[in-house]
Amino acid sequence: MTKKVATSYGKEILATVSRELTAAFGGGFGYAAVSRAMPSAQIFTDPAIVSTLSAQLRWSHFSERLQIKAPLSLFRAQERACEITGRTAR
Repeated sequence: MTKKVATSYGKEILATVSRELTAAFGGGFGYAAVSRAMPSAQIFTDPAIVSTLSAQLRWSHFSERLQIKAPLSLFRAQERACEITGRTAR
């Protein structure tokens, strides 16, 4: 599969997921929102951690951290955000 074909296929999948989530849960699952959420799903794979962090941090905190590419840097940034807000990631 060429990179161009893979990219096109990936966009189709995201569009389909967006439509299905919107149909099931209502607004807030547009193509752009699903695209932004994908990196968080790849980085934060443990539901317990996601649940804890999502209860303590706003989406803007997550999306800001997703711009950080190195996992260790991301972890440190997340720890720092929790320290600043007086919250814990555990």
